[in-house]
Amino acid sequence: LGMTLVGLGLIAAVAFGALRFLTDVDPWPVIQQIDVLWLMAALAVFVFGNLFVGHRFSCLYPWPDEARPNRWSLGSIFFAGSVFSLLLPGPVGELAAVAALRKRYGMDMATSLAAAIHARFVGLTAAATIAAIALPMFSAPGVVGEVLQWAAIMLVLGGFGLGLLSSNPAWLQALGHKLKIEKEEPGLWGRVRSSLQHFAVALTQVADAPFRTWLKVYGWSVWIQLIQVSALLCVAAALGVTVAWPGLFLAQGTGSLAILVGMFLPG
Repeated sequence: LGMTLVGLGLIAAVAFGALRFLTDVDPWPVIQQIDVLWLMAALAVFVFGNLFVGHRFSCLYPWPDEARPNRWSLGSIFFAGSVFSLLLPGPVGELAAVAALRKRYGMDMATSLAAAIHARFVGLTAAATIAAIALPMFSAPGVVGEVLQWAAIMLVLGGFGLGLLSSNPAWLQALGHKLKIEKEEPGLWGRVRSSLQHFAVALTQVADAPFRTWLKVYGWSVWIQLIQVSALLCVAAALGVTVAWPGLFLAQGTGSLAILVGMFLPG
C-alpha cells in the first residue's frame, strides 16, 4: 500500500511537471473537466487486462502433476508486483511476484522467474504486432514527427527480434546447458554457481515447451494489448478527446515496447 501511494504521488508530480515544463498547458483545468465515470471505467478495464498475465504465465510454466493455482490469483500477484517495477529499476516486479508465488504456492523461484521473463519477451512481440498494424497509418509533421516515426520503427523491430528469439528455444537450451556445472564448489562462489545451475535447469525446462505453447502465450499477450487499448479509449472519453484507432494502437504498442529502452530505469 505504501509503495502504491508513493507511486501515485510520483506519477502525479512527474505528469504535472512535464506538462508545465514542456508545454504551455495548465493541467488543472483539464483535470477539473475529467469525466469521473469514464476514468473509473478506464481503471477497471486496465486492471482487468493485467489480470490476464496469470493466464499467460500459466501456459508457459512447466506444471507438475498436482493441481494448478487459480490463474486469476496468479495474475493478481504479478499485477501487484508491477508496482515495484514502476518505482524501481530493473525487473524488480517479476522478482517480487515470484517470491510471492514461492511463499503462497511453494513454486520454484528459478522456474517462475524463467517463465515470467520468457512470457515478457512474447508479450513484447504482441506489442510490436499492435504497433506495426498502426505504423503505416501514422504521420506527424516536422522533425518531431520524423523522429517519432523512426523511433517507433526501431522499437517494433526490437520487439519482433525478441519474439523470434523466444519462439526458437534452441538458444535458450544452449544457454541453460552452458550455465550447468558438473560438481559443486565450496564457499560463496560455489553457492553462486549452484544458484546459476538451478536457474539453468529452470531455463531449459521452460525452453522445452512446444511451439503451440508459444502461440498460446502470444494469443493471451495480444488479448491483453487489445484490452489496454480499450482502457486508453476510456481515458480519451474521460478527457473528452476524439482519437483515431491507429493512434491508440501505436500508443499502446510503442508504450509497451519502450521497456526495451528503459529496462534498467524506473517505469
